[in-house]
Amino acid sequence: ADFTYGHRVSNRAIDFICRHKDEDFFLVVSYDEPHHPFLSPKPFSEMYKNANFKPFDNENDDLSRKPIHQQVWAEYIHDHYEYSREEFFQLFFGANAFIDDEIGRVVQSIDEYTPNAMVIYTSDHGEMMFAHGLAKKGPAMYEEITNIPLIVRFPGNLIANSESNLLVSHIDITPTVLDYF
Repeated sequence: ADFTYGHRVSNRAIDFICRHKDEDFFLVVSYDEPHHPFLSPKPFSEMYKNANFKPFDNENDDLSRKPIHQQVWAEYIHDHYEYSREEFFQLFFGANAFIDDEIGRVVQSIDEYTPNAMVIYTSDHGEMMFAHGLAKKGPAMYEEITNIPLIVRFPGNLIANSESNLLVSHIDITPTVLDYF
């Protein structure tokens, strides 16, 4: 795992948490994985090797009534994408499982050294995963790209087990943190 950026980022975060456990701090831990080239060590890189990924209902969208840039994007993906559908899913889900494990290491360190910390988990974007015949991300507002996680764990269970389907944005994070403090 030492060859991955994600593992090194986790190690640095854990070291920071240990060194500053008796101080107030704001720490941002940002991972490059699971972006291309979807690096992850074994067993993560092989855990989805023989998985059978069923096609999405909208995977064969002909895009004929969609904006021209989406049609060009789909054509490019069809003709030039470097991974087969199966290779992509194996590597993408393996890299996600790996980073989930790395995030778990950091959260375990938070729980051990700073159990009263607020923890916010989010992502910058989703992944088309061949929905609508598209892959990666791009200029579209499909749910596959825009529906990303935003999980907030407040210290002391201030808001225990609540869930919302309301529209939120990353712009809401700063006022939430400032309001808390």
